[in-house]
Order: sequence, then C-alpha cells, then structure tokens
Amino acid sequence: MEEAIAIVKRANIHHCNNIPRITQILSVLIFESLQDTGTLLQIGTGEGKSTTCAMLAAIKALQGNKVDIVTTSSVLAQRDANEKEGFFNILGLSCGSNVEDPFGEQAKICYSKDIVYGPIHEFQFDWLRHEHKKYGTRGDREFEVVIVDEVDSMLIDELDQTARLARSVPGMEHIAPILCGVASELFNLNKKIIQQGDKTIYINGEFEYKDGELILGKDSSEYYISDHYAFVIGILKDLIQEMITGGELQVPNFLKDFILYKSEVIACSAFQAQLFKENEDYIIAKRDNDNLDIIPVDYVSTGIIRSNCHWTDYLHQFLQIKHGLKLTSENLVTSFISNLGYFKHYGQKIYGMTGTIGSDSAQELVRSVYGVNIGFMPTYKPKQFEEIDGDIQNNETTWHGRITSSILDEVEKGRAVLIICATIKDAIEIRERFISVVGYDSDKVRLYSRNDNDEYLAVKDEVNSGDVIVATNLAGRGTDIKTSKEVEKNGGLHVIVTFLPENLRVEEQAFGRTARQGAKGTAQLIISEPNVAHKLEIKSYSYNSINEFKVLRNFKEYIKTQETKLYVVEKIKLQDLLFEEYLKIERNVRNAIQNQWQVSQLEDIWGIELTKLGNLVYKNHKAQKGLQDIASKFGFIVSKENVSSLNSLYRTVNTSLGRTITDEHLQLLTIGYFLDRNYVQNSISRDEIKSNEFFDKLTQEFTDQAALKILSLIKTINIVLLRSDKEEPEIYRVKGAKDTIYIGLEASSEMHSDKYKFLFNWSAATEDIEKYLNQALEEESIYVQENQNIFQRQDVMILLDSIMRFEDEVCNVEPKYSLSASNINYT
Repeated sequence: MEEAIAIVKRANIHHCNNIPRITQILSVLIFESLQDTGTLLQIGTGEGKSTTCAMLAAIKALQGNKVDIVTTSSVLAQRDANEKEGFFNILGLSCGSNVEDPFGEQAKICYSKDIVYGPIHEFQFDWLRHEHKKYGTRGDREFEVVIVDEVDSMLIDELDQTARLARSVPGMEHIAPILCGVASELFNLNKKIIQQGDKTIYINGEFEYKDGELILGKDSSEYYISDHYAFVIGILKDLIQEMITGGELQVPNFLKDFILYKSEVIACSAFQAQLFKENEDYIIAKRDNDNLDIIPVDYVSTGIIRSNCHWTDYLHQFLQIKHGLKLTSENLVTSFISNLGYFKHYGQKIYGMTGTIGSDSAQELVRSVYGVNIGFMPTYKPKQFEEIDGDIQNNETTWHGRITSSILDEVEKGRAVLIICATIKDAIEIRERFISVVGYDSDKVRLYSRNDNDEYLAVKDEVNSGDVIVATNLAGRGTDIKTSKEVEKNGGLHVIVTFLPENLRVEEQAFGRTARQGAKGTAQLIISEPNVAHKLEIKSYSYNSINEFKVLRNFKEYIKTQETKLYVVEKIKLQDLLFEEYLKIERNVRNAIQNQWQVSQLEDIWGIELTKLGNLVYKNHKAQKGLQDIASKFGFIVSKENVSSLNSLYRTVNTSLGRTITDEHLQLLTIGYFLDRNYVQNSISRDEIKSNEFFDKLTQEFTDQAALKILSLIKTINIVLLRSDKEEPEIYRVKGAKDTIYIGLEASSEMHSDKYKFLFNWSAATEDIEKYLNQALEEESIYVQENQNIFQRQDVMILLDSIMRFEDEVCNVEPKYSLSASNINYT
C-alpha cells in the first residue's frame, strides 16, 4: 500500500503540481484498510474530495478493478473526467464519462475504460438498456467498485428515486380526452370551493360576494368539506369511471380496466398539477424535438434541471394541459431500477465521500440499508468560517429589502457575495431587484439558476471584489468558487441562503461554498417567516429564532428518515425484485421463441400488469376491509387520504381538530407532556438518560394508546377509535369534553404498518357509540398552554436537549446547536 500511495502521490504532483495533503492520503488509507466492507467518509467541503476520489480510483484500478465514479450531475461528471484524464494517463489508466457517449444498440466506448465518471441516472439507464433491451450498452463490464461523490445526496435524499425506461403502446392516445375532461372538471370544481375562515365550503350553483358576505343563488346549496383533498379526488374518480363505463368515450377494451385501475392515480396527479409552480417545480423549455415541454427541476436538494426526465402517472400531461402545450402520450414503464437497487449490485465495494453525512438518523439509515462503515475526517487547516446569526423577516417585501441591503453591505467592504435561492423564480427576482434598486452594474451580478444553458460560466471564473452570484442549489453542492486575493484580504466570500434548507446536510453544503481550503468566509440565513411557515405547514406560530424553525425541520426529517427505513426501503426492494423476476421470464422467452414481436407483446403485458400491481401490492387489503366494515357498522365512511404511516396518528387527529397547529407541533406537545409527567417531575438525572435502559423503557411506555390518552386530555376531547382488528371501539373520554372525534386504524400485519384514517360521520352517531362513550371512564383534562410554543416548556426542553446531546456523544458528533441554547441551564 505504501508503494501505491507513493505512485499516485507522484502522479498527482506531475499532473497538477499539487502535493496531496495528509488528510487526503489518510482518507485513501482508511478506505483501503476497510476494503472488506463499504465505507463512507465525511470530508469537509473544499478539502479536495475530487483529488481523493481520483487517487482512490487509481489505486483500485491498479489492483485490477473497473471503477465507476458516480457524481451528482452530468456537468460535474464531464468536468472531473476531463480534469483527471491526464492524471490517470500518467498511471497508464484510461478514463471517460458516460455522458459524452451517445447511446444506441451497441456498447458505449466509455465502459471499456478503467474508470468511468457519470451521474447515477446515466449508469442506471445504461444498465437497463444493457440488461433489458439487450443492447450490450455496458459491454463486458461487471459491477466491481463504485465511488460515490456527495454520497448523502444519492444514498439518502434520492434513495427511492427510480430510473425508468418506457415504451409507447398503441391506443394510449385514447386516454387524452379523459385527461382533458378531468382537468376541465377540476377547473370548474375549484371555482365552487371557497374558504371561509377555517372552513372549506363547496357551493353547488351560483353565488356571489356582497359587502364581504356570501350570497347564494336561488337554487344553490352549500356543503361543508372536512377533507378538501379526499372530496376532490372522490369526484374526479367518479367522473373517470363514468366516462369509461357510460360509453361517453370510445376506449379500446384492453385499456378500460387499465384506466379504471389508474383512476385514483389520475385524479391525484390532476390535483398535484394545480399545486406545482413554473420556475419552481419545473421550467418550460424546448426538448430535442424543438417542441416546448415541461422539464422537472429538483429544487429541494440539488437545483438540477432534469432535461431527460418526465413525470409519470399523467402528472406530466396535466402540466402540459395547464400551460396549453402539445399533449404527449403517457408511455408504459416496462423497466426500472432504484438507486438502492443499483448500488446493491456492487455488494461491499461501495465507497463514498461527502461534506455532510447528516444527522444521527440519516447515518443510521445508511448503515442499516447499505451495511457500510461511516467515518469523519478532520479538516486540513482550521476553518476560518463564521455563521452570522440568521435573520427572519415577517413579509416578502422586507425579506427582499434585507437581502438587498445585506448584499450591498458586503460588496462595499470589497467582498464577493453568493446568494443561494430556493427556486429559479426567486433567483431571477432577487437579481433583478438588486440591480434595479441599487443601480448596480448588471455585468457584475451573475446568474446561475440553470444547468441546461451557459449559466454554469457564472461560477467558472474567479470572483473579484464586488462580484455577486445569484444562484439556486446548483451552486450549493460540489461548486468550487475561486476567490481573488483582494476578496480574501477583505474577509472572503459571503454566502446568503434565502430559505430554510430542507435539512442540515443541504444547509451545510450551501455554507460550505465559502471558507474552503483554509480561506476566510461567512454565511447567513435570511428567510421569510411566511415562506418557512408554509414549508413547515405551520398555521399559527410564535417562534423566537431560526434555531427553533431548524428543530422543527429536523424533527420532520427524523420522521421522514424513520419512515424510509421502516417502509420505503421494503417497497423499493419489492419493486426491484419484481423486475428481476420479470427479466428471468423474458430471458427464457427470448431464448425459446426468438420472435421479437412476441417478446414486444410480452413487454406490453408486463407494463400494463405492473401498473395495476403498483396500486395494489403495498396495501394491506385485509386491514382496509376490516376498517371499512366496522366503520360502516357504526355509521362512518373511511377517508381515502393517503397518510404516511409513521405519523398518521397525529395527522389524523390534527385533521379532525381543524389543523390549527402542525402535526409535528401536536406530536411534540404530546411527547412533551409524556416526558413531563413521567420523567421531569421525577427529577431524572442526565446519567440515567445515558443508560440504554432509559431508552428501552421510554420506547415501551410511549405507545399509541398512551399518546391517544394524552391527546384526549390536553385537547379536552373524546376520541373514539375504530380498529380493523377489533369489534368494539376504544374510547378515550375526558370530563367537560369540547368535542368528540372519530378516527380509524388499519392495524398492522407482518408486512404492513399501522395506518390511522380520518372517519366521516354520514349519519348521527349511533346509539351503540353513545353507549360505549357513556360507559367509558372519564379522565380529568389537563391544561397545556398551546399558544406558547413547545420551545418555551423549560423542564421538558431540558430533558429533550439532554437526550439529543447524549445521542451526539454516542455518535461522536459535535452538536451544532441545542434546542433552546439561550434558555437552558444545567444544574
């Protein structure tokens, strides 16, 4: 190993006249010492991950392995392949990029090379063409070693993303009139649904507003809607079924069952399309055929415009209808592979690096799913980075004003400024406002919001004093912005992030654009309170600092991570397993028949059956039917809203209560009271918290039944729970109840999770329900000051903070902030 390190070190010096740092060499040694199991390393942003990656790839290739290097984008893949080609050539190795080679019915040249750079989707599509289409795209290349750059993005954020190849099927054009009919019905429905205070009303007939008062027409009637989403989806599903079965449209027989199976999916896509926004979720641009089309944008994590992607399940078509674009047919997905499924091909030979591994829950997810080790590397030089206290503005006007003044303050100091925005729309607006309000030279304000044009040049050249770059998350990951000596002398690059990032990893990646390689730099969050409240689904709030918003955000990520680990991973594995089984059947058919038309027909049948299966395979039909039966017995209808399994209890209860606070806030209030009653009042010590017995006991005691009892007490409501596995309701009754809510539970089986559902009462509560209510034991209600936010519960927060600190100590992670650092004092 010493000889190998010496060789690649000398090659790097010859190539770029740079001596690899001790931290880079140490990283390679760690990867090599743990080569029997995969390893992921957190290497600070700006610490030369590209060089470390190339050195590791060279050693693996010199050992006789073919090495695939997965990047977050096509731009980075081409850049790194071009920049490192000379380095590999010195060692007698070849490298290429799978982005540059056009695909066809033959092997790509790049796969004959020792090292191949490329984005994950190109590797996946090439495998699908090779394995399913039998184009021989990968030649004889095996899955030997993979090195993943920015590993958190692909192994965590995009774990469930799937690359799909689709084919056109004759007759699919008959679905277009159905889509247009659904879009038209939804447009008319939206005009009849109005919001009055916290109530949603559907008006059947004419109406008008006069002096702020709702006036109904002569034959009009109004209905209160408790679940807007379920109400609309139900009407759209009925419309689709009526169009298919009523003979209103001429649809080929083989498509009728297919459309009926897809009716709920079509309705949901129509609803979703009206919520999507141009220059946020997508752009409108020309594709290769010169027709304007909808192009998806990953604005949440990377900012990448996915020019080769289409949304499925008719969402793409509904967006085309929304903008009056040429309507394309939905192709039938016949082959696919998830990120998880693809990386599993490499077995224990997965190596990765990133500037941000993320939270404890994210680390545990990666360990449990991929079976890898995780390590943390120190920085080469002490960081000269300072995070300035975040700034919260209470409306969009003052938010824009604060961003403008902050940019001006920094450029007047002779610094350069990078502004990272949530969306393309925000980036364009902030740039234009700064130029017009300040009268700043537009040539010095660069825009980097798209990766499908030449805007990437904005971050290619060195920035000088007074330069401003306005960007999306495209500049927030993997972008190395060089600063002039003048900029460094004046304090380095200043980064302004204008939104609350999706998670800690995205936030740290954005801040990591400055203070790289020992340079100076500062960063600050400047956020709009209404925007972040909408993002976190907060209807009423009284938060004192950005840190409190961050804690809520991190709590949401924890829920999402646990849901992924418990449910999503199993779903992905099942999808990939189904496709592998299909490939075996197809291979046998090809060998036995060798008739391309029959193989093609098999592919069509598989695509249609797969679509049907996708709507059914993950549902616990026994539990669904059990809940529907007991609900019907007591006079209820089960809501069709698709609620995530992990926090469906709080979402369902919250929906029943009118959602005046977030689901997470309600969950925190419940947890807070439980901890308060069981542990804080008993003066539990921090040493006790550190014991495994404490967490085991906490997990065992804080059951759903305990949570429902607390919810009943703190909200002063009766809760009636109907379970799919029981004949009698569970009652949680409180003295002086303000109301009674009714919820259902699809109880878990071995392969499915518990899922709570909201119940609609279509008849007055039956005498049976009243009997159960009257017989139930009444509990005394508990007063909890709900308008006081959870972070002001001092005793509870001390305990929660202690738990988080303990988790950080166990995982050897330096805490970034405490839950309420300014208010908590330990005795």
